[in-house]
Amino acid sequence: MLGRSQASDVSAALDGCGLAYVTRWMAADAIADGRLKQVLAEWTPPYPGLRLYYPRHRHIGPGMRAFLDFLRNTPPALSS
Repeated sequence: MLGRSQASDVSAALDGCGLAYVTRWMAADAIADGRLKQVLAEWTPPYPGLRLYYPRHRHIGPGMRAFLDFLRNTPPALSS
């Protein structure tokens, strides 16, 4: 399923088009209610979370500064 977004990959899997390689949180609802099932779990690498990369040597606008401050001061969500 190359060239698609993860949301459309989940939709395609729900429609029975095959396997989808997506982040767990994208498919969490469908996995929780049994519409999808995780396969090849032993081949899934651990994923510690999202990362944000930005050029530190350039001017950062007030909106980006506020967003970075928010991220730095917000504790990470706990896994369930």
